[in-house]
Amino acid sequence: MPRLPSESSAAAPPRIAEQADRLYVADVTGDWREEIIVLNRNELHVYENRAANPRPNERRLWETRNYRRLKQCHNYYSP
Repeated sequence: MPRLPSESSAAAPPRIAEQADRLYVADVTGDWREEIIVLNRNELHVYENRAANPRPNERRLWETRNYRRLKQCHNYYSP
C-alpha cells in the first residue's frame, strides 16, 4: 500500500501528484487513521497514514453510527 510522503511540522501538508476521477477518504483499515482512496480510470490507489494509531484500544470508527452516516452521505452526493 503506498504511503503518504513525510510531513514536517513547519511545512504545508503533503500533496499527492495524481489525477483522480474519484477521491474518497475513510478509515478502511479500521485503525482510526483515515486512508485516501484514489480512483483514476481503471486504477485504484490507497494511501495510508504513517502516524501511529492514536487510539489502539478503542472501537473502530465504522462502528460509530455518525461516522457511517457521514461517509454514506458523502459517497451518495459525490459526483
